[in-house]
Amino acid sequence: MLLGSLAVPLLPASDHAKPAAHPPPAKPAPKPEPKPEPKPAAKPSALGEHKEAPKPPPPKPAPKAPIRHATRAQRPKPTPKPEPAEPHDKPIPEYPVPGNILPDLVAGNRRFASGHPTHPRQNAARIAQTAATAEHPRACILTCTDSRIAPELIFDQGIGDLHTLRLAGHIASPDAIASLELTLEETNTPVCVVLGHTGCAAVTSIVEDRRLSSNAATMLKPVANAVARTRRYNPSLKGHALSDECVRVNVWQSVEDLLRGSEMIATRVRTGILKITGAVYHTDTGVVEWLGSYPGQLSILR
Repeated sequence: MLLGSLAVPLLPASDHAKPAAHPPPAKPAPKPEPKPEPKPAAKPSALGEHKEAPKPPPPKPAPKAPIRHATRAQRPKPTPKPEPAEPHDKPIPEYPVPGNILPDLVAGNRRFASGHPTHPRQNAARIAQTAATAEHPRACILTCTDSRIAPELIFDQGIGDLHTLRLAGHIASPDAIASLELTLEETNTPVCVVLGHTGCAAVTSIVEDRRLSSNAATMLKPVANAVARTRRYNPSLKGHALSDECVRVNVWQSVEDLLRGSEMIATRVRTGILKITGAVYHTDTGVVEWLGSYPGQLSILR
């Protein structure tokens, strides 16, 4: 046999001496990862596809306003602290003496018409005083029912200062006379003002011969007498001039009716205990025009 042609490569001795290799230790089995919770299925779109709604972008931070230093003119003014309420035990101004009542009414109207009223005797102390004592008005006012006339305001007076009688056209009706007599008996008020006003509807309705209800026509008979007297003595007056003069004559009509309709009132005027004066309030300016005493007063009181 020919051994040379069957040459087999011989392994080195070292390779034959190595022991058999042990397999590597088995690695522990990996823990199963928790399965993510299934997301809710997206609503199908109009085309039948399931699409997740896009998330809105995060809001952008608002830009910081630049710091500006306020000028002196722009700085807010401090809020004034409210004045404490007047205590009940605060002394109350005394009444002026009777001889000063009319001048005080004149001065009060000047303050009102000029826009500088003082609103005297209109505090908590005055309320407490008038509630605890009897009525003591400084003057009686016979005036019209017109809403533009508020005697306490136009004369700048306080609570309890004025006793006011209001009738359309300030007529001295029996009820008005009786009310005035009651007031004079209870309070001995030394002043009575018969206050007419410009633009009086009661006077204008008679001047323009408007149709009135039977009750209104009966009530306004004294006003009709004043208008007839004005036309008799001033035949040339027309329009506003006639109406304004009728307003003044109607004041005198009411004074005359007070003196003729009440012996008590006439006696008080005759003896100087009571003074009756006429006046006209001008609704366009707020000024009271003082007419003084009735020119025919002496002939009535004889």
